[in-house]
Amino acid sequence: MDLKKIINSLRRYIANNFPFIRSFYRIVRWRILQAVRRTYVRNASKMGGLNVDPYKIFWIDTRLIKKGIYEQIQGVPNTAMVAGLIKGSDWDRAAIPIDDIDIIKSAKQKFRQGLNWEETDYYSNILHSITKGVPRRGCITKEEVTAYFNRFDHLYEQIKVHGYKQQNEIVEPEFGWSYTPENEIAVHIDRDGHILFCNGAHRFSIALALDIKRIPVKVCIRHKKWHEFSCELLEYMKRNKGTVYQPITHPDLQHIPSAHCEERFDFMRPHVPGGRAKLLDLGANWGYFCHRFEDIGYECHAVENDPENLYFLKKLKEAEYRNFKIIDQSILAYKDNDTFDVVLALNIFHHFLKKKEDYDALIAFLQRIKMKMMIFEPHDPSELQMEAAYCNYEPEQFVDFIMKHANFKYYNKIATAKDGRSIYKLYC
Repeated sequence: MDLKKIINSLRRYIANNFPFIRSFYRIVRWRILQAVRRTYVRNASKMGGLNVDPYKIFWIDTRLIKKGIYEQIQGVPNTAMVAGLIKGSDWDRAAIPIDDIDIIKSAKQKFRQGLNWEETDYYSNILHSITKGVPRRGCITKEEVTAYFNRFDHLYEQIKVHGYKQQNEIVEPEFGWSYTPENEIAVHIDRDGHILFCNGAHRFSIALALDIKRIPVKVCIRHKKWHEFSCELLEYMKRNKGTVYQPITHPDLQHIPSAHCEERFDFMRPHVPGGRAKLLDLGANWGYFCHRFEDIGYECHAVENDPENLYFLKKLKEAEYRNFKIIDQSILAYKDNDTFDVVLALNIFHHFLKKKEDYDALIAFLQRIKMKMMIFEPHDPSELQMEAAYCNYEPEQFVDFIMKHANFKYYNKIATAKDGRSIYKLYC
């Protein structure tokens, strides 16, 4: 018997016969050593340039996790031993689709399709390992394998009945405390911002089987290229009065402050169609509204031609596996023959009031675009940028101008944003 088998056998013997030793070990490991380690990791991560707490828990959409690095691979540290790490090279290329991971595929077959564990690849793989003398999931006998799958079933029932809980909400009666951040589902972030599953397979597979939309995770490793991109965003923020223009929806970037918050989406949501609809966002910036409306089933089109905005728009779209279409041209040149259920024109049209040729082009655009509804936010006519403008409308005048040239019949004011600007709905 090799040393690893001896150690595993000794651990099981102690756990079964001397529970007070196990309790003392857990106190020392999780309440003392890990607390010291967290302090060290936080300091090391900060010195290494990480701009978020390495133990921050993110609640993320399970839709964002399409791949994983579940097996231990060379060059990727064990998730139990790492947090806040920034790592270059090609380690992220080892990711595979999550449905190719045996425990996840088999859990879906068991809990969704009603198969018995014995009919799944995961069960067969564990049994195959122990028959070769290789422990798997702490099991070395078939009886232990049965007990393991019974515990798996029990966890499924607990989550199904009581919902998915963060680890610090779960109190372990035997020890009288809740679990620590190290126990959350662990993920990595690859070079493109994709979230890769890496540990916590029981809870993650159950969450997928139950179609749970959001789960808490801890990030272990961020690819160096993704870290560099986040630093680009922070540099942009510093150049622009300490904010970006719109909120960023990627979980790892939501700490970056924005000039506008979620209120505009919340304002317009009750006034636009439900279900699947087609949306055109004029001057989409980094695509915040396309991200949000795609979440509720819209087919979105983002019009943006500023090179810097376009760069960030494309990167953030890729990072969240978004499907919306990017149109990299001036809205005045846009001539697609589509009919849109909703057009967003938020604080954008005043740019075309400054010169007569742009003013005339805006009229032509409004006359040819096919739309059923527009959500319109006018500018503040007292802004310095409008001093020498060819035309400078007050908000209600601007609404009348659009109504006339776009042939809308009705409008109503739906909200006033925190900056005092009105938001209007124009429709036929």
